Amino acid sequence: MVFYNKFIVMIFKNIKKDVPIKKIVLFILSFFIASTIIANDSKKIEDDFLRENARKPGIIVTASGLQYEIINAGAGSRPVASDSIRFNYLLTLIDGTILENYMYCEPLELIPELLIKGMEEGLLLMRVGSKYRFFIPSALAYGSNGMGRIPPYTVFILEVELHGINE
Repeated sequence: MVFYNKFIVMIFKNIKKDVPIKKIVLFILSFFIASTIIANDSKKIEDDFLRENARKPGIIVTASGLQYEIINAGAGSRPVASDSIRFNYLLTLIDGTILENYMYCEPLELIPELLIKGMEEGLLLMRVGSKYRFFIPSALAYGSNGMGRIPPYTVFILEVELHGINE
């Protein structure tokens, strides 16, 4: 909704004085209709992907809807939400678009409870030394609103290596 408010403000700031209000209203309505159609398509794509993915061998689905597979099971401790942890990750969309790639650099140090819900839940399932792949539904990320360049109903694929828990 914030995006739409910014969009409307931008229109009225940049509009020429001689443009009829009828044209402005029609433009805004067209934008909202197009956005709704795109969001509905995105929701169907999300639902179809998650349904098919859940059927694959080795995919585990949690009560919240988070899906994951264990690539390498570690034997270390499990973090809690307030721990500072060290990890690397690769974040992609279901079409393979890379959003963030921190796999081949020094491990990041973050606290799970400060991340999106799906990433936090996933990290808390892992043991130090593990590598998992998570399929994060939009309900555990940015939902029906999206965020910045992330469209509504976006499923994230997150590959994570958990290296340690800081003291």
